[in-house]
Amino acid sequence: MDLRVDCINKQPRQNTHEAIQYLGGPHPNGGRWRGSLAEVIAWIRQGHTFYTVDAYGRRAELRINRSASGNEYVQTVADNTWTNNLLALPECV
Repeated sequence: MDLRVDCINKQPRQNTHEAIQYLGGPHPNGGRWRGSLAEVIAWIRQGHTFYTVDAYGRRAELRINRSASGNEYVQTVADNTWTNNLLALPECV
């Protein structure tokens, strides 16, 4: 499944040392989906794809990355460059 991410939950929101807790977006079959960071990482490993779209309509894929301390997180990749546009997304409600 190919799912768009258009919101995140993170507390505290502006602390760059805290991980995103939940991601969400529109579901292709209607309604919305929401998953924890661990669920999204597991879904990526199962072959699902996740992406964001910027204001210009450009797609950036989510990939699994690993911090220096070994913690896994997701980050976007656009044009083979790691980017961090997930933090610019609004809160999931």
